[in-house]
Amino acid sequence: MSVVIVHVLPLAAFETDRRFGSRELEAAFTKGKTMPAYSDGAWNFRFNFDGLAILDFTSPQQIASYLQVFRNGVIESVSTEPMASDRDLIFSAFFEGKLLQSLPNYLLALQALSVPSPVFIGLSLIGAERSRLPIPNHGFYRDRYSQPLGRQILIVPPIMLENYSANLAAAMRPVFDSVWNAAGEGESPYYDGDEWKGLKKFNAASSVW
Repeated sequence: MSVVIVHVLPLAAFETDRRFGSRELEAAFTKGKTMPAYSDGAWNFRFNFDGLAILDFTSPQQIASYLQVFRNGVIESVSTEPMASDRDLIFSAFFEGKLLQSLPNYLLALQALSVPSPVFIGLSLIGAERSRLPIPNHGFYRDRYSQPLGRQILIVPPIMLENYSANLAAAMRPVFDSVWNAAGEGESPYYDGDEWKGLKKFNAASSVW
């Protein structure tokens, strides 16, 4: 199984001994708003030794994705949703766009906990060495694909947000470009300068992803 792992790492988590209580985490990470990066159905909240877990089940025994909030403010999201394992594909527009949609909720939660910036954001892909990225063409994929990523474990260098008001899409562009570089392409095709446009860059009538 291939997974996408996202880490949000406040520098303060490693510089202070502050630990958040269960109820503080529950209040900041609102049910139905803060979910695993690629999930729209994670409604199961559980307190655990590390802090708070938000789970998305595909069946009573199987978890499709989860969000773990640690007591020091570190956030970890693990998801399988962007991957089509039967075809070794990563749905490229969804992969980028849905993450850009989810990250602001994590940053808002950290602000609710009064966690100061800066914040580092890291991305890893595990088990995706054969996965390819569909390449858009006039708003549709049209069976054009990148080369396989070629790495069992692909760890993208993290980016730093100096403050919570930073342009998130612009800051994340090097992360997405790195994934496309691993697939043999020069950059993410979904940007127009610092603005992420998704498939609408190619066809105004298209959905975002």
